[in-house]
Amino acid sequence: DQTALDRFVVGIRPPVIAVTTHCAGRDNGMIVLSGAVGSVIPDAMRMSVNICKSNFTHSLVNQSGVFAMHMLA
Repeated sequence: DQTALDRFVVGIRPPVIAVTTHCAGRDNGMIVLSGAVGSVIPDAMRMSVNICKSNFTHSLVNQSGVFAMHMLA
């Protein structure tokens, strides 16, 4: 059944997540390669994202200490 398969695939597909930051007058952003829900308590939603240390965005987040996470899908 294609409908059941579509529901299953949507349930296991990871979300598309963008991370943006601002440091020293410079804006930057990227689509993260890995992101997941990090909480089992609905009232305390947490997400986990991984940014490779060699990525420029990682350097800016590390320097500024701030970032925004955007759930795109």
